[in-house]
This record gives sequence, C-alpha cells and structure tokens, in this order.
Amino acid sequence: MDFLSGFILCLGLSADSFSMGLNYGLRGIKVPFLSRIIVSLVSVLNMFLALSLGRLILCFVDENFAKVVGCIMLFALGIFVICQGFLKKNISGDFDNNRKITWAEALYVGVALSVDSFGAGICFAVSGSGFFFLPLCSGVCQFFLMQLGNFFGKKIKDRSRFSKKLLVTVSGSLICFMAVLRFF
Repeated sequence: MDFLSGFILCLGLSADSFSMGLNYGLRGIKVPFLSRIIVSLVSVLNMFLALSLGRLILCFVDENFAKVVGCIMLFALGIFVICQGFLKKNISGDFDNNRKITWAEALYVGVALSVDSFGAGICFAVSGSGFFFLPLCSGVCQFFLMQLGNFFGKKIKDRSRFSKKLLVTVSGSLICFMAVLRFF
C-alpha cells in the first residue's frame, strides 16, 4: 500500500509539471533534456528534505496521532491545490523570452513546481509511510510528465484550450484520494 499511495502522491504532485510542459509545447518553448533533469533533481531533493523533516517530527509525536494529523493535512493540501489552481497566475519560467528553458530558468521552475510537494512530503512521512522510493519516484514523474505535456502541447498547437483547471482539479483530487487511502 505504501508504494501505491506514494505513486499516487507523486502523480498528483507532478500533474502541474504536465500542465507546465503542455503550456510550453503550446507556446513553442523548448525544454531541453538538461533542463528537465534539473527540474527533476530539485524535486528529488525537495521531497527527500520534506520526508526527513516528517521523520524527525515522528520522534517527538505519537505515531497514531501523527498518522491521523498527517492524513488530514494531506487531504487539506489536496483541497488547497484545487483552490490554488483556480486562483494563481500561470508561471512561464522563460524569463529571457528565447523560447527555450535554460538551466537557470529550470532551477526556478523546479522550485516553483515542487513547493506543494514539500508539505505533502512532510505529511506523508508523518502519516507513517516508508519513503525510500518517494524522492526518486517524484523526480521521475516530474521528468516524464513534463516531457509528455510538452509533447502533447506541440501536437495541439492550434490552441484548442486544454483546461488547466481540469488538470489542477485532477491533481488535487489524487492527493485527497491518497490521503483517504492512507487513513484507512
């Protein structure tokens, strides 16, 4: 169950990476291999730090209490992701407008895309889940979903409005679903 819920968590947290890749593809912005690697490495590091902090919290709090609180917080994070998706502006990341994401821009995009995963990682660890595979899974999901989004974006270049709000709703719903799975 830990692997399944961890994988669902990584997919949910990486849906915005798919959305970003889709956005880049629609606008003709290239995301080179090195830039995708940088985004993924930022995600791996961020998730590792979050999970480590969550494990540290477990040293000071009763495990059953922490599990319930972690699941509730994870569910709340899913709701927050859904609400935030309807409110926030789209991040471009292409600061120099050269139609290509450089390594420095990728660092910014990686941090922006992994902010929500920090809180989720802490909640996941506090809810009593194993975490050795989670940072790697998070990075792999970020890498491939950004590439997949970019691929589809290039294919749909006629701008047939693929709803970002739908992607955000799916992302947040996956996080909520995973929290419910962890609770039971």
